[in-house]
Amino acid sequence: MDGHSLWAEEPADIPRLTEEVPNRSKRMKTLGNAVSPPQVFPILKYIADIETGRCPMGGEEP
Repeated sequence: MDGHSLWAEEPADIPRLTEEVPNRSKRMKTLGNAVSPPQVFPILKYIADIETGRCPMGGEEP
């Protein structure tokens, strides 16, 4: 199933435009700039490994 056949017709029960939503543009900007946990996990894990001494520094083998 691809997106073309799935959305050949727009569903009537899903509005194309939002209704009156307070702070809509600010919320959209915030969500657009959000970083998901899978993106951050490797970075934070590496920092934690360095801080706890589990990561070799400068390519040295443990």
